[in-house]
Amino acid sequence: MQAKRLTVKHKLVSHEIECLSFEENDVVKGKINIKVREVHNQKCGGDPLTAPRLFSFEVDVATGEYKTDRYSIVIGGDYESMDKLSRHLLEE
Repeated sequence: MQAKRLTVKHKLVSHEIECLSFEENDVVKGKINIKVREVHNQKCGGDPLTAPRLFSFEVDVATGEYKTDRYSIVIGGDYESMDKLSRHLLEE
């Protein structure tokens, strides 16, 4: 899945990839939303009754372009193109 590859490539979280779930929603207005959540289990730790959302991807079905709200201040905030993420990585 491209969302997993982008998460690892851009180091969007410090979690192991096995400790993340990727929930893909149906196409709405030509876009797919993929929520990235923490997996809580014996290996990953955390409360197994919860799965906090970390960030989301938005995929344009027509172009295949991925955007993310990983660096948005608010949940469900502005989505940025993946090629613009480098400025955030420099700030951290």
